[in-house]
Formats: sequence, C-alpha cells, structure tokens
Amino acid sequence: ALIGIFSSDAVLTADAVPALKQYFAAFIFMDLQYIGQTVFKSLNKKKQAIFFSLLRKVFIVVPLTYLMPYVLHMGTDGVFLAEPVSNVIGGSLCFITMLILLKKVQEDIYRNRFGRYLPVFVAIHTIKRVRFPFFAALHSKRAAGGSFCR
Repeated sequence: ALIGIFSSDAVLTADAVPALKQYFAAFIFMDLQYIGQTVFKSLNKKKQAIFFSLLRKVFIVVPLTYLMPYVLHMGTDGVFLAEPVSNVIGGSLCFITMLILLKKVQEDIYRNRFGRYLPVFVAIHTIKRVRFPFFAALHSKRAAGGSFCR
C-alpha cells in the first residue's frame, strides 16, 4: 500500500516489498543506539555519542554496502541487508557501552563522588521516590507490624 503512493507499477511493487522487509528487518536495534546516544549526550560524553553515530553509518554501513554485494555475492540483497547488519552491530555496541558507563556512574554516586553526576543522582532518587509510592506504603505498613492482606 505504501509503495502504491509512489508508483502503480506491479513489477516495482513486487520487487520493493521484499527489499523493504530486508531493510527494516532489524530496525529495533537502531533504538538501542538512540538510547545510548541520548544517555551519552545527557552525561556530557559527546565523544562517545559522535563515535557511535559515525561507527554505524560510516564505518559499518559503507563497507558492508560494498562488501556484501560483491565479496559475498549477494547482489542487491546485500545492499539492503547492510543496514540491518549495521543496526545490530552498532546498536548493540552502543547499548553495551552505555550500560558499562551507567554502572560506573552508579558506582561514583554510591561512593559519594557526585561531582558532575549530581543531576543524575537527583533524578534517580526522585524516580525511585515518585514512581513507586505504592510499594513504599506497603513496605512501611508491613514494617510497622500491620498486615496489608485483610
């Protein structure tokens, strides 16, 4: 239906549907990269954000676009599959690096070395307090000797 907006040619539609399915096969992994880059930017880690942006689009997609069709003999399918492969590799690497960075930030917070992470600490503390008041109420009632099952 989407392809019909641009062309009514049946041959083009028959070729475009599998190509779009291949191109968007691993699109969800791009979200991992967006999450990682947003965290890097918010923690003032600009170099990591720029690096992972360039990693996926320049250092992975461009070589795969040339290698997959010719070296792996995949033809035009290789061109369309270069994007999902780069999404998986780049998105996963960015997300794993973000998790490692957040672990270090959390360790700094718990060691009372707030420094530049004070806004992150305040945000985490606020989220814990505001998002889970129901569980806090249950815990305080239970700790006081009361029962929440009547």
